[in-house]
Amino acid sequence: MNSNWQGAPDAPWISRINGYAGCPGITVDVCDTLLVRFNEPPNPVRVISIARTLGFAVGKYPTLDNVKAAVIQKYGPNPYVLGPNLLAWVLDVQGHPLSLPVAALQSRTQCAGALVTPMSGGSTPAAESAARTAFTDANIMQMMVDPCRVGVIVHANVMVSGQLVTSMDLKLSENSYDTRAYIATQNYLSTLAAQKQQQMKAASQQAAPKF
Repeated sequence: MNSNWQGAPDAPWISRINGYAGCPGITVDVCDTLLVRFNEPPNPVRVISIARTLGFAVGKYPTLDNVKAAVIQKYGPNPYVLGPNLLAWVLDVQGHPLSLPVAALQSRTQCAGALVTPMSGGSTPAAESAARTAFTDANIMQMMVDPCRVGVIVHANVMVSGQLVTSMDLKLSENSYDTRAYIATQNYLSTLAAQKQQQMKAASQQAAPKF
């Protein structure tokens, strides 16, 4: 889906991609759904979050060991094991694993997919800016040290029947970049709104034309 702000100079950007495969009608044998989220301008627009639910066909359920091996191969060795079939990774912005105390694990891994960037587009920069948090240095600093606003987080929840996997929910988000992009967007929208207000004020102060 493309998004844009009314009257802003930016070209429309891709804000999200929704995809699915299978899901035939109401009776779902195979269902693979995907939601990919992107940040807003002015920062370079790139993927900030992927949420995927993958269902497997009856009679073709993979083994739990094979699914765990596949996600570990993709996201790295030594995941945090939050439960028998619940795996998570917490990485820094360079993709290196972060070492977390046990007390912080559960809340931190639940930050996967927790974005500050909204489903955007449609309104004017002034209306969009007014609807968001007006940042000060203090609350920017608070946001930057919020555990949910730092790092790259992956959360994989595997549903099983015996030792076979029926489906898997996966969330991945780049929370650090999402936070930086959101702050940049708010500042950008505020600037655009102020410029528009100045233009309207200047136009209103122009003398009426003489006929």
